[in-house]
Amino acid sequence: MSLMSSLYTGTSGLRVSQSAINTTAHNLANVDTRGYSRQQVNIIDGKYQNIGRNNISTFQVGMGTDIQQIYIFRNVFYDKAYRENNGRLGFYTAQNEAVNEIENLFGEMEGVQFQESISGLWKSLQNLSNNPSDIVVRAEFTSSCVSFVERSKKIMNQLSENQKSLNTNITMQVDKVNEYGKKIAELNVKIAQAEAGGTQKANDYRDERDNYLDELSNLVKISYYENKNGQVTVSIEGVNFVLDGSYNAMSTTEVDEVSGMIKPVWKHLGGKDVFQEGETVSTENDNNMGYLKGLILGRGSKKADYTMIPKKPVREDFNTDAEFNAANAKYKDDLKEYNNTLGVSTVMRVQAQLDRLVHGIVTTINDVLCPNKTIIDPVSGKEIKVLDVENAPIGMDSEKKAGVELFVRNNMERYTEKIIDGKTYLVYNEEDASNPYSLYTIDQISVNNEILNNNSKLPLSDKNGVGHDQKVCDALTQKWNEAFEMLTPESLTKFNFNSYYTNMIGELSNVGNQFLKLAQTQQLALNTIDGERMAVSGVSSDEELTNMIRFQHAYNANSRYITTVNDMLETLLNL
Repeated sequence: MSLMSSLYTGTSGLRVSQSAINTTAHNLANVDTRGYSRQQVNIIDGKYQNIGRNNISTFQVGMGTDIQQIYIFRNVFYDKAYRENNGRLGFYTAQNEAVNEIENLFGEMEGVQFQESISGLWKSLQNLSNNPSDIVVRAEFTSSCVSFVERSKKIMNQLSENQKSLNTNITMQVDKVNEYGKKIAELNVKIAQAEAGGTQKANDYRDERDNYLDELSNLVKISYYENKNGQVTVSIEGVNFVLDGSYNAMSTTEVDEVSGMIKPVWKHLGGKDVFQEGETVSTENDNNMGYLKGLILGRGSKKADYTMIPKKPVREDFNTDAEFNAANAKYKDDLKEYNNTLGVSTVMRVQAQLDRLVHGIVTTINDVLCPNKTIIDPVSGKEIKVLDVENAPIGMDSEKKAGVELFVRNNMERYTEKIIDGKTYLVYNEEDASNPYSLYTIDQISVNNEILNNNSKLPLSDKNGVGHDQKVCDALTQKWNEAFEMLTPESLTKFNFNSYYTNMIGELSNVGNQFLKLAQTQQLALNTIDGERMAVSGVSSDEELTNMIRFQHAYNANSRYITTVNDMLETLLNL
């Protein structure tokens, strides 16, 4: 080998050592940089020169060293596991935040404020039962009713406002998703350009892109793969989001014209929903991922009321098996709808449960004060409810009027006067789930102004107007303590008003604890995976300093080698 070739060999060693020193320095400079992956120069033998051969082999002399590539230490399996767990962490964090907000609305952790409204109504009802003719006691009772209704309306309005306020947060998260998509697409272009020659890897760009993928995985469920050009294709919920150097922006639209709530959609797919309804959310189905989805499911898609909680039909309530079977089939459909809406939405479920409680209290008191009976309509042949005049109490004022309900629907009277078969009846205007104005919901009720203006009109006297009707007074307190409804459609236990509310708050607390524990479990798993990931890709300052010394020695050795060859060459030239 000539001395000139020897100079080339030494120069290659200098070049490789210098690159290794620069890479090590780059690692040390980023030892605390989040998401940075340790880089290392892969040194290989350079070309070989043939100097002869014999019968069995060729004699070769090495021409130095070369750099194959500067590669990064990163484990794709750890990345995938990290992003899956990060998605579930985001989902359960959003759900837990929704529960915490609702608990605050009810007053501290145990729902103290609303509990006081129920307790106050119960105490005033007991006092009324003991002394129904006392006008002061009547005034206290109606005042408690007003307080109860106002507090119910306030909480329901706050729940509704909480739903709408989440629109702002949802919009912010959609903007973040689009921002990350834009950044990933831009980095795809930079990486493809930097690696076009096939001689180097754009490692820093790749680290930056991986960081954006980590952040995006917390917001939505993603899948991704890298093509041969180094560009990554990202999908969200099965829809292409980032494709090479472009991305399909996510947008928002109103759920409907009434609710005032928004949902994320794919504009490029004609407004297709990002998240599809009707599927059971679970780890097994791999669809409990993403902070954005957790927000939307926790909020729900509409304001709920008691009619959205299906009631299991009882055979005794139906005249024929056919009617019962039809009702049971409808119940199963309604139950499926419940599980896919209220079952996954904390806000909607609490709205419906609260409305059911208030509806139960209101209608129970009204039905005692204004009892109904069933008659057959000779025209239609159907059963209709009318005021049971014979057993209805009356007011102790001069009108001695029966059928005056305590809680009224704002847009519908309790009775409509009709003549049936020659007799005048007060026909009860039934509640109809398809007509919200016919329902005794929190939104539609108020305390009867007729009674507020004159408490003596509260119907507690017997039909002869002589003293109070003790049966009615006893019925009010008795009904209060009777079991009236189950908390959920598939529950086995019915509760009275007090225990219903206690169990409602208890269930809310349990759900919150479950979400909190799930979030904490995911955080622990995430920390473990991140630790394992960092063990592969993280920078150890001690190791890098050792490498720095090693490569400096190699650089110095190559320098001395070149100096020696140069001296030899100079000596030969001066001969």
